[in-house]
Amino acid sequence: MRLDDIKAAVEQKYIALPITFTEEDGGTEHTMKLRNLIRLEEKEQTAIQDLSKAMDGEDQDIAEMRPMFRQFLTILADDKALVEKFLKVIGDDIAIMSYVMEEYHEVTQSEKASAS
Repeated sequence: MRLDDIKAAVEQKYIALPITFTEEDGGTEHTMKLRNLIRLEEKEQTAIQDLSKAMDGEDQDIAEMRPMFRQFLTILADDKALVEKFLKVIGDDIAIMSYVMEEYHEVTQSEKASAS
């Protein structure tokens, strides 16, 4: 077995969520990927787990959730410069952030669901 084959299999099994967006100027289109949790570095995994615990609190209001969603997206993104551009385009739209996170969980958890 070749390492390149293993890397390709891992990339296919632990898929990322691609997000394509156009900058506000309407010209430049970018695609960033939200990496699968298992593909993150250990410190990033810990940060995501801490954020998840913080968001599980029952008394969260929208003002507190915005920066947490932004942190989630920043940690998960494969390209930090692109995630900053993406966040600039969507601004403080928590509905978009929430939708992206829901899609992320659905896509990255589909491997677990198909294994059961």
